[in-house]
Amino acid sequence: MNILDQEEKIISTFRKHNFYIILEIFFFIILGGLPAFLFLFTKVIKIESGSDILSLYVFIYFIFVSLLWLVCFYSWTNYYLDIWILTEKRLISVDQKGFFSREVSSIRLDKIQDINIETRGLLNTILHIGTIKVQSAGTDREFIMYGMRNPTRVKDIIFKAQSRQIDAIKTVRIAK
Repeated sequence: MNILDQEEKIISTFRKHNFYIILEIFFFIILGGLPAFLFLFTKVIKIESGSDILSLYVFIYFIFVSLLWLVCFYSWTNYYLDIWILTEKRLISVDQKGFFSREVSSIRLDKIQDINIETRGLLNTILHIGTIKVQSAGTDREFIMYGMRNPTRVKDIIFKAQSRQIDAIKTVRIAK
């Protein structure tokens, strides 16, 4: 599936900050190691080696870690495939909804009316992470990207591309 026109050139691509996927993976590692920690280092579960209960525990733990791995892979896939693509003519939002579902939307640069940046919390402020909302003229939906790295820089890049596109449209209209 090619989402770009033949003459369209990519200016930049934008993704969520790496902090979010690192935090999720760290959470999954802790969650996956918790049952093993409880089994090995506490007296909460008293199971003798070689017993059928130990085999059942190991089997259930294997299923738990397998499901956890699947959820972790889903999170990584969602992080990696959510992207904004800025071209000379439009802003394209690719939003991964599941393993086999994605939503692709675009807005022409000359239709963008406003870009809002929202940063909440101390950690987001320190790491320059924010939410960007792009609003357009008309009934088009609002583009929202959560956890965007350097939102102020992204806003500046989009506005510069928008100015070039509007100037190009004016030049074409005057040339006629």
